[in-house]
Amino acid sequence: MQHYAVFLESFDYNIRYRSSKENANADAMSRLPIEDVHNKNRIEEVDIIELNLIETLPVTADELAEFTKNDPNVHNLLQGLKVGRMVDGRDRFGVDQNEFSVQKGCIMKGIRVYIPPKLRKRVLDELHMGHFGISRMKSLARSYCWWECVDRDIEDLSRDCCECASVRKNPPKVAIHCWEKPVEPFQRIHIDFAGPFLGLNFLVIMDAFTKWPEVKLIPDMTTDTTIDKLREYFVTYGVPSVIVSDRGVQFTSEQFQSFLNKNGVTHKMGAPYHPATNGLAERFVQTFKDKLKTLKCDRKDIQFELYKILLAYRRAVHPATGKSPSILVFGRQIKSRLDLIVPKNGEDKVEREEQGDVRCFAVNDRVAARDFLSSSKWKFGIVTERLGKLHYMIELDDGRIWKRHIDQLSSGPIERVFDADPYSINVEIYDHNRCENPIASPKRQLPTKQTDTPAAVKNKQAIPTTDNTAPVTQDAIESGVSDKENIKSRSRSECKANNGSTNSTVGTPRRSTRVRNPPKRLDI
Repeated sequence: MQHYAVFLESFDYNIRYRSSKENANADAMSRLPIEDVHNKNRIEEVDIIELNLIETLPVTADELAEFTKNDPNVHNLLQGLKVGRMVDGRDRFGVDQNEFSVQKGCIMKGIRVYIPPKLRKRVLDELHMGHFGISRMKSLARSYCWWECVDRDIEDLSRDCCECASVRKNPPKVAIHCWEKPVEPFQRIHIDFAGPFLGLNFLVIMDAFTKWPEVKLIPDMTTDTTIDKLREYFVTYGVPSVIVSDRGVQFTSEQFQSFLNKNGVTHKMGAPYHPATNGLAERFVQTFKDKLKTLKCDRKDIQFELYKILLAYRRAVHPATGKSPSILVFGRQIKSRLDLIVPKNGEDKVEREEQGDVRCFAVNDRVAARDFLSSSKWKFGIVTERLGKLHYMIELDDGRIWKRHIDQLSSGPIERVFDADPYSINVEIYDHNRCENPIASPKRQLPTKQTDTPAAVKNKQAIPTTDNTAPVTQDAIESGVSDKENIKSRSRSECKANNGSTNSTVGTPRRSTRVRNPPKRLDI
């Protein structure tokens, strides 16, 4: 008290009086109940709680005390607790001895009773009676029982329980494993069936390298139909090295395996009911189904709408490759109606190489056109229009219009007017039926006289005309079309003089002065 009084001198305080009834918190020690030596059957509340915990276990307290007494692992600890002697750490499981106590021959660790090894199986079965998981079993055990490896035993029991294992949830999924990237287009393809969807069946084929999709309508999902559609695919894009599919009966059949072996194709299949292995095809099945549902099309229009979906998908940039499937397949973007809105310059047109020595005709050329409708082989007419480099529109003499290739045309016959001089021709008609481009029409030679008599040579003079045009010499007539420039200039002049009339005559032909000798006959 003197020491406490010296300690309090360093503080400033006021002393107040309080009666014992109001000062119970400071006078608790003096008010503790005194043990009644005459009442030996008095039980503490703490003892009642511990005994109730023991009685709720699947073993009785007497049985538990008996097995604890015979347990060599806790023999020293039990004796030390009874006499109040400290025991070695190995005998108390490395736990502070103050945490242990003894109740009716049972060792208590806090509020939990120690379970001997021979009784642990019965206690574990009781804890696992509801087939709950590890966490709930541990929380329940921490309220009743304890032994050195109780948590490990609970984990082993829950893991090895067949009833719990039969209804256990799937384990956590591993990280996504990607297929090895192919090195060329159509090296590995993924195939899958879709349907029946909207009353139809579909075969989906996806290329792993280009992400190029193919969807084929099929009448049924049999092996024969599958092989037929794959043959069609192989003809278009080539035979792949690897085909990935699920374990459908069509793909596992002996006929399908024989078909792949003959073509040198490796077949890879995922585990049953694990569609993620064939995820490339499965994902596109979901994509095109969603698009068909969105379009709300009739069954008869499904094929048409499917074509539009495939065209849009093949042109769009794929997020996995950063390019559209069409660019990876063809090296260019396939054309659609969107390309029509982009203006193009004339310079972008690719000039084709000019072909040398190609026959051609000009407008108003007289031609013979091949006739494929009647018994006659040729029909005659004039060229009315030239279509490109090799095609022409021909107006026949009977008024019909035909389109013919240059290989189906030849030069037509020339109209002539025979007068006294057989070598004079109707120049205007000739000019009308011949093209103005001398290269377009093949040359056609008129018949020439064998020899000239002196009278004919003397009379090689200009032919008189009825207008002011340039005269045409006899040499020009005899040479046929060899001097076409002279003929064309005269024809144009005549057309101007007659106001565009095409029926004007050339002029009055002169009388021939050639001496006609009588024929020589043989005198027999």
